[in-house]
Amino acid sequence: MLEIQRRGDVAAIRLAHGTVNAIGPALVEALEQALDGCVDAGAVILAGNEKFFSIGLALPELLGLGRAEMEPFWMRFCALVRRLYAFPRPTVCAVTGHATAGGAVLALACDFRVMAAGRRLIGLNEVRLGLPVPLLADLVLRQVAGDRRATELLYHGEFLTPEAARAAGIVDEVVPEVEGAVARAHQRAEALAALPAAALAQLKAQRTAGVLAAYEAGGGAEADRAFLDFWFEPAVQARLAEAAQRF
Repeated sequence: MLEIQRRGDVAAIRLAHGTVNAIGPALVEALEQALDGCVDAGAVILAGNEKFFSIGLALPELLGLGRAEMEPFWMRFCALVRRLYAFPRPTVCAVTGHATAGGAVLALACDFRVMAAGRRLIGLNEVRLGLPVPLLADLVLRQVAGDRRATELLYHGEFLTPEAARAAGIVDEVVPEVEGAVARAHQRAEALAALPAAALAQLKAQRTAGVLAAYEAGGGAEADRAFLDFWFEPAVQARLAEAAQRF
């Protein structure tokens, strides 16, 4: 599921779950355990492969679940995103391949994003499937891209090229090659790991506090559960089944 390496004070987590790095129960559990092992790191890198950072939720697997089975997974994934967003160590995402839907959610939960140039896309296309973007991801996108730009992206559900994502503020840097993106993510992480950890943790807590408070004020876990009302609508299930054929 994952490849984990430590280089000095930097912990690198690479998604290695097949070609598309689809997010299902096993990958969520693996990421939880990986974060458990990174609490003493100075900084954390999250990466994928050259084709996909992550395609998003594992539709072929998840569409076979009823609500009683889907809800625990979904709530666990949402909790993982919150944990990654609030993780007390700096996090840098190397977007080495496509980062779509749930994959983009994981990337946005990191502090910084470095994306490889080329034929790669990033974005939240949930509305095109009949789904709302999860509340926390909505709020984080507004934090990093600004409210008006985020509204446009969320309402239209379009994928962005690396250059367009940089212009929108979704990624911080675009570098020419996949290995260049990973190397640059390491450079950023090493620079962050060299700074006083306690001060950085306080700065991060201050940066994330407003979004987390807005998440709770907006319904928090209940808003996440409401996502499932849309998920199980027949028309949405049909669109998801069509999308699953691309996995």
